[in-house]
Amino acid sequence: MAGFDDVTLEWGGQGYRIPAREVLRVVCLVEDALILHPDENAIDVLLRKRPPARIARAFEVALRAAGAPVAEGEVHLEMMRALAEGSPDAFRATMEAVMALLALMAPPLHSRLLGSGPEDSGKKSLAG
Repeated sequence: MAGFDDVTLEWGGQGYRIPAREVLRVVCLVEDALILHPDENAIDVLLRKRPPARIARAFEVALRAAGAPVAEGEVHLEMMRALAEGSPDAFRATMEAVMALLALMAPPLHSRLLGSGPEDSGKKSLAG
């Protein structure tokens, strides 16, 4: 992989782009939102722990960096609304946020989890 690609995050039916030159800066912001303890690793938090509030906060950080007008807590409240309604979208929304963050932070791991390889490189469109 030569470098990052532009990343597009989706929220509220609209796409928000993070230019490739900004991706690493946003990755650092997302890591700060995910990690509470020095012995934690952001990828482990996403893959193993999956705490909904931290995932929602990290996704909000990424959305704001991409220019989305997302209020503090908006993503978390949307996830909790779906959960309270018993909607099957509750689990899906959390997993989509996890996958979107993985695509931003670790494109090769994201591709592997999706079953695609480097030959499928291109711009990432992330649902949220």
